[in-house]
Amino acid sequence: MTVFDRWPVAMPPGWVSQPYGAKNTWEKQPHQGEDIAAPAGTPIVAPCDGFIVWASFGTFPPGNTWEMIPYNSGSGGCTILQPSDPSATAFQTSFSHQSEILVSPGQFVKSGQIIGRVGSTGNSTGPHLHWEAFIDYAEGVYPAGTFYGRVDPKKYFKTATIVPVMNTGGKGSTTAPERPLLIPDTAEYGPGIPDLFADE
Repeated sequence: MTVFDRWPVAMPPGWVSQPYGAKNTWEKQPHQGEDIAAPAGTPIVAPCDGFIVWASFGTFPPGNTWEMIPYNSGSGGCTILQPSDPSATAFQTSFSHQSEILVSPGQFVKSGQIIGRVGSTGNSTGPHLHWEAFIDYAEGVYPAGTFYGRVDPKKYFKTATIVPVMNTGGKGSTTAPERPLLIPDTAEYGPGIPDLFADE
């Protein structure tokens, strides 16, 4: 399944300061999304066409599937998008720590449309976007091989993308990226494609 046709923050000025699956000293579990460090106020755009199903600075309401997922707290300003692609009906993506939310639940957005701005709200150490993707998230079903439904957003791109990466800046960072990495033009990395973060 391929879903995304762009990153939610332009790079530059943003860069991945902490990739999906990174292990660090301040979180109990491997990192569950892509942290994209960028100056506060940098636009966040929809990475695909879809419908807004959550947009709030408040906590997820009791009994809501999102609220019940372990380790899902401290999101600050958060938006959740349901892609409109029929192949992605069990797939959602979220955008956390926003300083400003520019969309409302039920709104349809086009890929590239500004939906918010980078901030440091919630559990955050500096301006960045915490971007997550989920499979079977809305139904509360967690497929094998996922972390409570969370998956690596990089595996769901439609086209190859150059991404500046530096896995030393933490959640938010003002340090410039060291080098670019090529995200493969495939929904799954597949055999023969090296681990992109093996030397990080």
